[in-house]
Amino acid sequence: MKEQEFLKELKEIDLLQQAMGILGWDNQTGMPEKASDYRAEVDSYLYGLYFDKKVGEPIQEAISYFGKHPEELSEVGKAAYQLVKEEYELQKDVPNELAMAASAATSKAHTAWLKARKEKDFSLFKDALSENIRLTKELIPYWKKMSERITMCC
Repeated sequence: MKEQEFLKELKEIDLLQQAMGILGWDNQTGMPEKASDYRAEVDSYLYGLYFDKKVGEPIQEAISYFGKHPEELSEVGKAAYQLVKEEYELQKDVPNELAMAASAATSKAHTAWLKARKEKDFSLFKDALSENIRLTKELIPYWKKMSERITMCC
């Protein structure tokens, strides 16, 4: 793998992250409430693509290759490699479907929270909160694995 291929992959990851950021901003500043379910689906879909790229084969290949050939990276490439490797190690075991479900649930919860706050009826937020708690409990075992790896390496 060449450094330029690695950096191109990182740019694609960043473009997806930027698109999700714009959608998140729209969600928080003016998206019609009736669009929230569809927007959650869009958010989840984009997050799935983003997540696949962060832990996918090209990134795995880059981590493996540049771990053995760091001299082939520029200073910028070395800095990017370190960040990507850390992020990969933290995320690699999380199933994509779970990451996408958590993304969708977070998006839906935001809309539910806004409605509950506006109507001063927080029971309207209960289901969304329950779903986020359920998904967080599913994520905890993966986070524990991450924590153990961080503890062992540092």
